[in-house]
Amino acid sequence: VLEKFSATDCDTGFNGEMEYRLLNVTDLVIIDSKTGEMKLNQSIDFETLNQHRQKNVTSIDLEFLLEVRDHGHPSLASQTKVILRIN
Repeated sequence: VLEKFSATDCDTGFNGEMEYRLLNVTDLVIIDSKTGEMKLNQSIDFETLNQHRQKNVTSIDLEFLLEVRDHGHPSLASQTKVILRIN
């Protein structure tokens, strides 16, 4: 597990349950829509990620857009940027 995200809602029951998802498409990480746990979906190959960047870079930042949505009617959502730094 890389990170576990948590959000709260004032509604109770089903309407207050949260659903997590990544808005940008990636095979590198996955997020559990119910628990908010972000995990690696495959091995990270630093050399492959570093191929198209300037040489001798010692870290790479990968950005993901995370959305959290409740089950209310109307459904409310919030988004935030998540940065995964690979050293």
